[in-house]
Amino acid sequence: MTTRTSGVFEEGTAPPLTSPSIAMPAMDFVVQWNRCGITADYLADYLSYAFERRDVARSVITTAANELLENAAKFSSDKKAPVRIAARLRGDVLELEVENVADADHVDALTSVLDALSRGEASSLFASRIESAERGGLGLIILVRDYAARLGARIVSVNGGSLDKTFSVTVRASIAADEVEQR
Repeated sequence: MTTRTSGVFEEGTAPPLTSPSIAMPAMDFVVQWNRCGITADYLADYLSYAFERRDVARSVITTAANELLENAAKFSSDKKAPVRIAARLRGDVLELEVENVADADHVDALTSVLDALSRGEASSLFASRIESAERGGLGLIILVRDYAARLGARIVSVNGGSLDKTFSVTVRASIAADEVEQR
């Protein structure tokens, strides 16, 4: 198995104060897109109690979690495989992490967007996506542009030398706790 990272995939140093997670087959989300929002709302409701400005924190968390869940469900190459979302509050940082199984084409598109975002190209990438018909990655770009999220992915090949390569993709959004409350 080969593992690589793209974007800013930081490992938290402080132990999490809380760490709820949920896993469901991608098909559950695809069949009813509202389930992405329901799951994001659940995490946001749970985590918002750690913030002084709960209503603001809830809005930011649900927006970020929903975006990550929708992308994971939409780009899962095996709709029977689970999509897992985990949230970790590490005091000064909120991490939202979504894991799914994806094909090589999606991995290439994702790494392209994440690498551009890690170079500070969120505003120009947003403008070019709005002007063109290509909307891929727009939600991730918005997370970086509007919420100062640091995005990265850990990509693990799950079937080595096969021509039909699939990957376990873990996308992590790290948002400073003060950013969660300042929106």
